[in-house]
Amino acid sequence: RAFEVMVDREVGLLNGVSTEEYFSFRKIVDATILATDVQKHKHFTDLVVVRETLHRNMAAAGAPPPECDHLDLQVLIKCADISNVLKPFAVARRWAFRITDEFFQQGDEELARGMAITPICDRASQSRVEIQRKFIDYICVPWFTVVARIYPGFKPILQQLDANRKLWD
Repeated sequence: RAFEVMVDREVGLLNGVSTEEYFSFRKIVDATILATDVQKHKHFTDLVVVRETLHRNMAAAGAPPPECDHLDLQVLIKCADISNVLKPFAVARRWAFRITDEFFQQGDEELARGMAITPICDRASQSRVEIQRKFIDYICVPWFTVVARIYPGFKPILQQLDANRKLWD
C-alpha cells in the first residue's frame, strides 16, 4: 500500500521520477525491508563483519571510509527493527511482552488449526524471560557489537543493551 500512495499523483512523492528510477528505488526499498528477516540475520552479520574489516584496512592505509551504500541502509533498518532492546528497560520490557504476546497468539492459532506449533510460539514450553534473554544474547549483542565497531556513535547503546540484559536475569 505504501508504494500505491507514493505513486499517487495527488500525493506527489514520486512525481518526476522516471520508470527506471522508480523500479531502482523499489528494488532498494524491498531489499532493505527484507534485511529485517531473522532467517537472514547471520548473512547480514557476516556482511557487516566484512564491512568492518574493510573500514579498518582503509583506515590503516589512510583512506577515507567508503560512502554510504545499500548495505548501510540495510544495517540501519535492521538496527531499527530490533531496537526495542535498546530502550530504557521499562519500555523494552513492554515491547518484549507485546512481541511474545504476538508469538503466543500465533502458537495458539497454530494449535487451533491442528498445525505443529512453531517452537518459539508455544506458550506451554516457552518463557517470556528466556525468549528475551536468548534474543539479546544470540541476536542483539553480536549484531550491535559489530555495528558499533563500524559506526562508533552506536557504542553508547551497548551499555543500555548490557544493562537491560542484566535486568532479565
